[in-house]
Amino acid sequence: QDQMSRGFAKYVKLKYPPTASAVLSDTLFAVGGGGGKSKSGIPNRISLLSLDQNDLKEIAHLDFDDDRVVGLSASPKGKYILCTTQGGKAHGVVYNEKELKLIFSLATGKADPSGDFPSQRSVAFNPSGTQIVISQGEKLGIWDFSPAGLKFVREFGLNANGKNCHAEAIREVCFNTDGKKILSHDDSTCCIWDAKTGKVLFEHKSEKSSNPGKGSHKFRGAVFSEDGDTIITALSTRDAGFVQEHKLEEDLPICRQKKIVACPITTISGLNKQIAFVGCSDGRVAMLNCANIAIQCCLDIHSMPITKVHVLKSHNSFSIAFDNFCGHGLMQEKIQKQQRQFAIFLIFALFFLLFTAAFWTGDDISAVFRKLQGTIS
Repeated sequence: QDQMSRGFAKYVKLKYPPTASAVLSDTLFAVGGGGGKSKSGIPNRISLLSLDQNDLKEIAHLDFDDDRVVGLSASPKGKYILCTTQGGKAHGVVYNEKELKLIFSLATGKADPSGDFPSQRSVAFNPSGTQIVISQGEKLGIWDFSPAGLKFVREFGLNANGKNCHAEAIREVCFNTDGKKILSHDDSTCCIWDAKTGKVLFEHKSEKSSNPGKGSHKFRGAVFSEDGDTIITALSTRDAGFVQEHKLEEDLPICRQKKIVACPITTISGLNKQIAFVGCSDGRVAMLNCANIAIQCCLDIHSMPITKVHVLKSHNSFSIAFDNFCGHGLMQEKIQKQQRQFAIFLIFALFFLLFTAAFWTGDDISAVFRKLQGTIS
């Protein structure tokens, strides 16, 4: 592995392309991916990464033979990770600050007649850590979770007419804060489900979004707001990225929309105190204030499109990309530097005004300063 730093980011380069990630704490991360069934020597594994004084490094890993890791989710209760692989399996992993240990493996996907398994790239625990939802291609499955294994509860994904709500493989899935609703999306459709019954509550088509971008509209991320009253979606066109806020009503109507970057968006993180991070196709990570849908800061972190990005409690970022790099973005350090630069600019501007006033009035600077104080008081 290669460790390095550049600008406001710290990196570690893995031996495989990472495609899935989970935040275990502000200093501990799980990353998964691999080379699949190809005999190229690229491993299929989960890596445990540690951030020590802003140095990012791999401290442990767990291999899965020729079965590529496609999905990861960390339990909010206990030190458990649920990992899904390309061969239709789910694996329970327990972790500490030094190691990863496999505790169970079982089949969760059913192969089609050609032997291919449905995509299981989308995985999420509920807030209590008792259930896990896993995408099954265009459908979803929910299981009860325990350290001993998974117990199948139900499959869902149909609308009232008995047709699939999703026409393509589901990209992302998540629970709301009380665990009663599930959000899923593919490129063109965003759905809200009742977590208890599996009934679809609302759905929204990306083609209903109106924006000036070129090309087709594609969802690249969707998350619940922290109060659960709205959802935030990331929408991409050929030349721009947009963020939308939707009401939890029929058709998920858009109540706010704004263009935030002049390139396609690839992913969006969950929210932490109204802050989310957006990953871009040019390798940038943008810090988004969801209160006013405005970008506060951007960092050039990767050289290739970002696969996943997470917001940390510190409001720094953690991201992965197809360039084999995992990056810790020191967003707060950059913001503080910008604030210092602005303060210095204001000081120089004030002295410039004082010198200019002294020149035109013929007074010395101290006299001009006293006049200025008198005016202010």
